[in-house]
Amino acid sequence: MIYAIQNPAYELFFCPKCKRPVQLIKGVKRPYFRHIGSKTITAPESSLHLAGKHWLAQFFASFFLVDLEYVWDAEQRLDLYARNQRWQFAIEYQCSPISKKELQRRNQLYVQKGLKPLWIFGPQHYQQAHKLRHLQNIVSYSSSWGFYVLFKLPQDDFLRLNHHYQSSPYSNKLYWQQAKIENWQQLSHLKPKSPSYPVHTIDWQQWYQFQQLHPQQNFIALQNWCYQHQCSLLFFIKKTPPITMFPIYRYWPCYLTILKLMDTNVVADLPLISESVIQACVTADQAKFDNLF
Repeated sequence: MIYAIQNPAYELFFCPKCKRPVQLIKGVKRPYFRHIGSKTITAPESSLHLAGKHWLAQFFASFFLVDLEYVWDAEQRLDLYARNQRWQFAIEYQCSPISKKELQRRNQLYVQKGLKPLWIFGPQHYQQAHKLRHLQNIVSYSSSWGFYVLFKLPQDDFLRLNHHYQSSPYSNKLYWQQAKIENWQQLSHLKPKSPSYPVHTIDWQQWYQFQQLHPQQNFIALQNWCYQHQCSLLFFIKKTPPITMFPIYRYWPCYLTILKLMDTNVVADLPLISESVIQACVTADQAKFDNLF
């Protein structure tokens, strides 16, 4: 048995419980071992991540008992463990890239252990959050904030809550609101009204012709399906209401009617959101089409 506090000089370590490889981390309080995920970054902890964790500890300290780098068990070590009589939070400050698979694995572990996961993302993710595909990797959901992401940037003395994300029905464009969060009480009581994002009616014939000249892979696949089944893709997309929809799809929402007919999976991989929430959102978006005609 090797202990992290001994600061061993070896390069390869394995968990005595599950036999998976682990990485030696020189933490704030003491060295420790961490399981290596599919895309674990093996570089030492960055000063950005370290400073962010300390800031978050202060942010939650007024309302919670907070531990940094809390060892829950052999499977996972938390950036912060915050608890009071009502809540038990597993708080992760994620600055580096992380795979969907690893995000989902860790998130499910917390839920299984009775913890409420709270993911807070750093500047690298903030810079990419206007892109639909990246947003789908890191977005969470709550009944008060809709689809949301929390960010902590190094220059800020507050959290940024991007909430009520929606997407354009015919492009990758995203819409959202942002709130500046200065303390836990403000965050826990924030219940903004669900915003309405205006989407201009477009000329579907012109849009369709543009897609034919500059086709994306999804457009080509749907065109081929329609050709094989002797139907018109334009006929279906013209039924799209001029309303923003949830940012959860593999395809643009304007394709939902044809995709429903094809009985294909329309939802992207969303590692931080439950299946029940996703299905409820798909049903709500499909009703927008049904209510229009």
